[in-house]
Amino acid sequence: MTASAESTIAENGKVVIRIESASAGRAKIAVRKPAWAEKVTLNLKGPGLISSPDPGYVQAVRVWSPGEVIEVQYKMRWRSEPGGASRQTFWYGPWLLGVSAEQNPAYFNELTTQNRIEGAEQLLGKKVKVSPFSIPIAVSEMRYTQAEYPVQPATVALRPIAEQTGLPTTSWEVRFLTRAKG
Repeated sequence: MTASAESTIAENGKVVIRIESASAGRAKIAVRKPAWAEKVTLNLKGPGLISSPDPGYVQAVRVWSPGEVIEVQYKMRWRSEPGGASRQTFWYGPWLLGVSAEQNPAYFNELTTQNRIEGAEQLLGKKVKVSPFSIPIAVSEMRYTQAEYPVQPATVALRPIAEQTGLPTTSWEVRFLTRAKG
């Protein structure tokens, strides 16, 4: 069996697999469930057994025909991980998020080592302007407490570090203070 894949994972979390050629008997297609995916779903037309005997994979078993399509949907999640010394890194699916000085000049005019992002509950879910090399599904806007003006909350766009392509050279901050020092 041969297949091709087309990804729109950066826009909607999907990959479409097209069967190019197939043998006469039943065959298995197994799709890996990466650690960053909360869930992986396979959508097929017609009969077939979809199962997950191995927690790291979702598989479909059936007699395949050329031209058939399997839609793979990755349910991604926003998460934070320890970044050391009261700091955290933020991720969406496989993408490490950061703050670009080019796209957030006000954030970089602050005392950035003391700005505080409060956590996932502050995720605003707003649409943020995208560029040609954007990963729009992962762009997030969050509130933060300004170091110089703590009573005046502000917002900052977190974007995948991979979006540096196509931008002028700029500074990026990838670790954020999550609690007051004390």
